Amino acid sequence: MRKAINLITALVALKFGRVNAKLKGNPLAADKTIVTFSLPAAWTCPGANLCKARVARDGGLVDGPNVEFRCWAASLEAIRTNVRNAHWHNFDMLKPYLNDARKMADIIGQSLPRRADIVRVHESGDFFNDAYFRAWCLVAAAHPNVLFYAYTKSLKTWIANRAAVPANLVLTASRGGLWDELIDKHGLKTARVVFSIEQASKLGLTIDHDDSAAMDANIREFALLRGPRQLLFGLLVPEEGDTENQAPRIVLGELKLDVCRELICCVLLAAEKRNL
Repeated sequence: MRKAINLITALVALKFGRVNAKLKGNPLAADKTIVTFSLPAAWTCPGANLCKARVARDGGLVDGPNVEFRCWAASLEAIRTNVRNAHWHNFDMLKPYLNDARKMADIIGQSLPRRADIVRVHESGDFFNDAYFRAWCLVAAAHPNVLFYAYTKSLKTWIANRAAVPANLVLTASRGGLWDELIDKHGLKTARVVFSIEQASKLGLTIDHDDSAAMDANIREFALLRGPRQLLFGLLVPEEGDTENQAPRIVLGELKLDVCRELICCVLLAAEKRNL
């Protein structure tokens, strides 16, 4: 009976992931239980632009027309069927209630792991409409001792519902979207992707290696380093219809030397494993 109950629960509940290795050095996350929630990349990202890439339910990755740095989550979905299936499962569970913030909040709240101390909303995906955004605001307000944080390019939705955002939901506007002009206009906390430490230094930005800046509402602007592993996925994941596995536009000359070295080592190792 218990196994049957667990199976039914697994089928009807949203799927939350465990923290990724990136956060292990974060002092704000020490001894905390951290979970992540995701939706299909790009399919749920109305503000995506420079990172836009999406994967069909049955596989096949397609870059957006203006892509400059392929979405890490989309690359992961392309090579890991279980990840892609989990993201679509979550979206399918919410689809019947896309305009009902309270119902979506109930589903999210009921599925939220009880021991969660920190929740990263959207390792993949974004706030796809106003009702869904308000649903997360309701969930965060109902769990005041839990820290929720998210990167988002859904800036119009954020601004339209800004008064509903509780203090324990920390949002960061991710530059490279369709509505970047709203970031400075409305004084939004923001992050931008850089390809080297030197680039971040020229911009006067600190690089957030472990999401500590993303979790801290007092830090208003920071950088995210596009590292070798993310670039490796971009290089090795073929686009739909790309039989020669052509690489996207990546300028290695902009990368820090040690990043280039690690990238080359990763590529050689992957090539050896694939007998290329």
